Amino acid sequence: MKKIVLVTGAGSGLGKEISKLLSPENIVIGVDLNSGSLKTLRKETGCEIYGCDISKASQVLSLSKKILKKYKKIDCLVNSAGVWMQGKLISIDDVMAEKVIKVNILGAVFMSKYFLPLLSKSEAGLIINIISQGGLYSKPERSVYGASKWGMTGFTKHLSSEVLSEGIRVTGVYPGKMDTALFGNLRAQRDMSDSLSPALVAKTIKFIVDQPAEVHIPELGVKSAKQLQ
Repeated sequence: MKKIVLVTGAGSGLGKEISKLLSPENIVIGVDLNSGSLKTLRKETGCEIYGCDISKASQVLSLSKKILKKYKKIDCLVNSAGVWMQGKLISIDDVMAEKVIKVNILGAVFMSKYFLPLLSKSEAGLIINIISQGGLYSKPERSVYGASKWGMTGFTKHLSSEVLSEGIRVTGVYPGKMDTALFGNLRAQRDMSDSLSPALVAKTIKFIVDQPAEVHIPELGVKSAKQLQ
């Protein structure tokens, strides 16, 4: 039986690769703020698409009502949307800093909150939070981005303890550097020779989604073998 999987940040990067990989065997609902990217995703995969600013609780609540009315439940929520930021704290842009915190943390909080009732109707409810190695380790000029990802790490662990008894599993995924437009869009100059392709990381997500209800994977890290050389 096909699972109903909702993916945020589905219009580009890892979210798009997850949606593409899961769509042949599942019902995938792609959510993104960029309507143009969503239309491209629908054309390429046939996924159902919804525009939503996940950092706004009212929009997430409205989206959950639409999905509940149409599908009655979802089996898996993949919180993949994320915003990158780099720079010394003293010189960061305040508006951008607020966006990073809102999207990276509150986005996952609101999506989880308003879709928990739909997940509870599944026989194998699952939340996958795409975090980052930045949610485990520190680097210079990443204070705001790192704070958002460490926040997601804490949220994931506490939420897992809260809902596991209700039959809903929560998994934190910690990818290393990925070759996506996330950095290019902000003109961050980085050496990407040791990065992972989003398509490879998407296979890791599929592995988690495909596990039976009896299997809980609390956390999983994935990084390029080149980083170990």
